[in-house]
Amino acid sequence: MPSTLTLPAGRALGDVPRELNTLVFEPELQHAGHLDFGGGKVVVVVDGQQVATHGAIMGDSLRLAGDHVVFVKNDDDGWSVVLDGTAGPVRGAIAQGSPVLTPGGRVAYGAQVEGGWVVVVDGEASDVQSDIGPPVFSPDGEHVAWLGLKDGQASLHVDGATHGPFDDPRFHGFSEQGGHWAAAVHGDGGWQVLRDGEPVGEPAGSLGAVRVAPDGAAVAYTAQRPDGWYVQVGETAHGTYPDVTAPAVG
Repeated sequence: MPSTLTLPAGRALGDVPRELNTLVFEPELQHAGHLDFGGGKVVVVVDGQQVATHGAIMGDSLRLAGDHVVFVKNDDDGWSVVLDGTAGPVRGAIAQGSPVLTPGGRVAYGAQVEGGWVVVVDGEASDVQSDIGPPVFSPDGEHVAWLGLKDGQASLHVDGATHGPFDDPRFHGFSEQGGHWAAAVHGDGGWQVLRDGEPVGEPAGSLGAVRVAPDGAAVAYTAQRPDGWYVQVGETAHGTYPDVTAPAVG
């Protein structure tokens, strides 16, 4: 194994970390980071330089995006999210899979508070929920969505707006541009696909893959209805078929 960590551009970043399972890369492969251990402390190392030392760091929380660094630390006072060296409020716990970081420095994460959980986006906490799903940013980092359960009812939250309550909502992602999104919810008529909160097509007994066009102009998905499988593109249903694969959109 080579003794020096080198990025694809040829820039050497120091010694290969002893704990390879903590090694993370910035999405564009411009930076690399890992955790090191010594003297009863945990050290955050980015591009070969020590940037922080704490009593404990949540092992899978180190994220790099653009020139930003985020992780979750605990110095015997509770857990908090640290963005570019600045720690946020202390929480009872930080949800697994958190935090989420964009190249522009936006951060979202789930946090345990008195009475349940909140989702924190850019420092602003949501209403308290009994359970939450992980937040998801759009590809351009301008939009964010997450699922929450409150008073026994599930809702989808997009950019601060609440959609629902729904029976078993499932988020299927943002478009590459424009911040459009798709979700599927279950009701008395079966599964219904939504685009930006509005129904697309008729309900179905089962759904396959759901895809959003890159510009968000349409949602495509596979749907099983009483007479067979359809490929639904916007409001147009193409079928019937004995079986189908996932639609491609472009």
